[in-house]
Amino acid sequence: MKQKPVIGISIGDIAGIGPELADKILLDQEILSLCTLKIISTVDYTSLEKLGIQKGFTQKESGKIAFESFIKAINLAKEGKIDAIVTAPINKKALHLAGYKYNGHTEILAKETNTPNYAMLFHSNLLNVILSTIHCPLEKVPKLITQKKLTQIIKLGYKAMKDLGIGKPRIGIA
Repeated sequence: MKQKPVIGISIGDIAGIGPELADKILLDQEILSLCTLKIISTVDYTSLEKLGIQKGFTQKESGKIAFESFIKAINLAKEGKIDAIVTAPINKKALHLAGYKYNGHTEILAKETNTPNYAMLFHSNLLNVILSTIHCPLEKVPKLITQKKLTQIIKLGYKAMKDLGIGKPRIGIA
């Protein structure tokens, strides 16, 4: 009998909705029938008052915990101890307050896996969407969309579709 995959849930910002989402997903019997879930956190996220963290506020310490918990999840995946990572939301401002100058999970994951050429991909059976820009203000998008960047994203998208078993990928650009 094939063992169920182990999915690590990185706790995200513990002052935000990450812990609530993690706790709810642990009760979802349909998900639990498909995989084993493991909450990844570097602290006991159920006792915020002991940590000096206030729920609902942007704080340096919660940014530090979010970052370190995600790094822990990445390392567990690299070691083969979990099969995949699901991320609860992080607070970009809290990350920055803690001294981490990343804009989101994607950039952290790329850095920690030494992946210089990356993009965010949303996958479903009906549609796959790969983003050419991520985590940036809308006003900066026009300057970031270059022929070189679009070529890079199209190549990444094509490779991803082939890796997903799509024999003849059709790519549209919006």
